[in-house]
Amino acid sequence: QEVYNDNSTLRLEIQLAEKKLAIRNERIENLKAGLKEEKRHLKELQEQFAAEREKFKTELSRSKDELNYWKEKSLVSRERNNIMSRKSKNVVKVLKGGQKQGSFNLDALRPESGAPEVASP
Repeated sequence: QEVYNDNSTLRLEIQLAEKKLAIRNERIENLKAGLKEEKRHLKELQEQFAAEREKFKTELSRSKDELNYWKEKSLVSRERNNIMSRKSKNVVKVLKGGQKQGSFNLDALRPESGAPEVASP
């Protein structure tokens, strides 16, 4: 009788252990499937981020090119303004009384007495 009870108890323990093992194996398979799905999702995200990064790199490169273009244009404009500024300093300035700066003789510009004068309209 005692051996019979021990045998029944051991059979119940084996059934319980087999059920626990089956549940554990099912859990492991579910975790493997979940891990596989997460890897696939991670790969998709990495590809998406790589595409976005390339897009931003392209846009950044275009922006840098545009910035360099406008810097160059600004530099050329400043150089042109500097040249114009230097030229404007060389322009003879009109002083009070109609005389020009420096010793400029207006009589030398008038036509000589023998040359015919042009009538102004």
